[in-house]
Amino acid sequence: MTADMVSLIATYTDTNGLISGERFPRQSSGNALLFTAELLYVLRDYDFDDESYLEAIKKCRLAPGLYARTPKGCSFSMDQEGPDDYFGLGIISHYYNRFIAQDILYFGQTVKFFPFSSWWNFWVHFRYYYRTNPSSLADAWAPWFGRFPALLAHLKWATRIHTPNLFEALWWWVSVAFCGTDEDGWILSYLMLGVHSEGWLARSAAWVRMQRFKQSFWQGSMKRVFISYFNDTNHPIAKYCED
Repeated sequence: MTADMVSLIATYTDTNGLISGERFPRQSSGNALLFTAELLYVLRDYDFDDESYLEAIKKCRLAPGLYARTPKGCSFSMDQEGPDDYFGLGIISHYYNRFIAQDILYFGQTVKFFPFSSWWNFWVHFRYYYRTNPSSLADAWAPWFGRFPALLAHLKWATRIHTPNLFEALWWWVSVAFCGTDEDGWILSYLMLGVHSEGWLARSAAWVRMQRFKQSFWQGSMKRVFISYFNDTNHPIAKYCED
C-alpha cells in the first residue's frame, strides 16, 4: 500500500479507528462498523495495517458474538444494532478471523427470551436474538435476526466450517439474485457474494444479479454504487473497489 493510500484512508478514519462516510470525522457514525467491513473487504489483497481496524471493531463488541452500532459513548451506541452490520462482520470473519462469525452464531444459540408483548407477562424463547439495549422493550422484533435466513447463511459460510440448511441457502439465493435496486441492496449482495461465490447456487445467483445490475442506473459497476452512496469519488471504499 502506498503512502498516498494510507494518508487518504486516515482522513476517513474516526477517533475510534473506524471508517466514516465523510472526511475528518470525530465520533463514529451509525454505519461505522459496516463501512469498516467494506473497506477491509476491498483492501483484502493489499498489505496494510488491518490489525488496527480489527482492534477498532472490538470496541463495538458488547460480548462475544454481540455488537453495538458504535463504541460506547458515541451517539448511536445505545441504538439497537441492525442486520446490515452483521453482514459486514460476516465478510470480515471470512477473510480475517472466522471466529467472529462463529461467536455470532454461538451467541444466537444461547438462551434468549423475546418479550411477546411489553404489557403481557408472557415470554417466548427465540434463537438468533441480539438485543443491544436490554433496558428497553421498544422495537422488540428488531433484535430477532432469525427473520433474516440469508444473514444466517452468510454467517455460516463465513465460518468456512458451517453450512446453512436448505431453506437458508435458498433464501440467500433469492436475496442475492433479486436484491433491492438501491445502493443498499447492491452493496449487501456484493458482500454476500464476497463470502460465498463458488458452486452452482452462488454462480447462478451472481449471474441473475449481474443481468439486473447491468440494466440498472449503475450499469453493473460497484464503484459507481459506492460513489453514489457516499457522494464522494475519493472515498477509499469507492476509490479502491474493483468491479
